[in-house]
Amino acid sequence: MAMLSESTINRYFEFRGAIEAVRLLRREIGVRALLPMLVKLEARHLRGEPFHDVGEPVDEKERLSRRQVGQVILLYQLLKEKVGEQRAFEIARKLVKAVAIEFLAHALPTLHRAEYVDLDQAARDAKAAEIVRPIVNAESDIAVVGLERVDFTVTKCWFHELTVRAGVPELAKMFCAGDEGYFETHQPEIRYTRTTTLAEGGPCCDFKFHWIEAEKKA
Repeated sequence: MAMLSESTINRYFEFRGAIEAVRLLRREIGVRALLPMLVKLEARHLRGEPFHDVGEPVDEKERLSRRQVGQVILLYQLLKEKVGEQRAFEIARKLVKAVAIEFLAHALPTLHRAEYVDLDQAARDAKAAEIVRPIVNAESDIAVVGLERVDFTVTKCWFHELTVRAGVPELAKMFCAGDEGYFETHQPEIRYTRTTTLAEGGPCCDFKFHWIEAEKKA
C-alpha cells in the first residue's frame, strides 16, 4: 500500500466524509433543512467553534484531530437544535459510523497473514506498525505481532478527549462503533475483538486481531 502523509489522510477524511455526510443528511432531514444547517455550521466553524475556548492544540495530532472531529461536533449540536436530542443522536450515530468506515477502508492496509509468515520478528513489527500509522487521532503501542494474532493498545485518543472537552462525550462511542464496523466488514482474514475503550472509562482501547486461518488450524 502506498504510504499517505498525515495531512493527505486528513484531507481525504474531510473530503470523503463531507460527501458521505451530505448524502446521509439529505435522506434523514431533506435538502430544505440541510442547506441552512450547512450555512450555520460554516459560520460557527469560522468563529473557531467548537474549540474556541479550550486553548491551542498541543501538537500536530491534536490539530488534525480537531479538524476531523470538530465538524462532527458542530453538526451534532445543530441537529439537536433542529430535530431534538434523541433524533440528532441517531442521525449522528449513523453518520459517524458511515464516515469512519469509509475513511478506514481507504486509509488502512488490508491484513494478510501470509505476508507475515516469512518475516523475522523485527520485520513483522515494522509491518504491523503500518496498521496504526494513518490513525492521527491516537497514540498507539504495538503489543503482540505473531502468526496467531496482532494486538495493539491505544493509550490516548484525541476524539475521546475532544468530545469530552466540547461537552458531547457520547460522540466518542460512535467513533468506536465505526472501528467495529470497519474491522468486521473490511478485514476478512481477522476476527476483531476489543474488551475495553477509553470512551467507556477504561484505561485503554485494546485492539486484538486474531488470524482466522490460525484459529482454524488450532
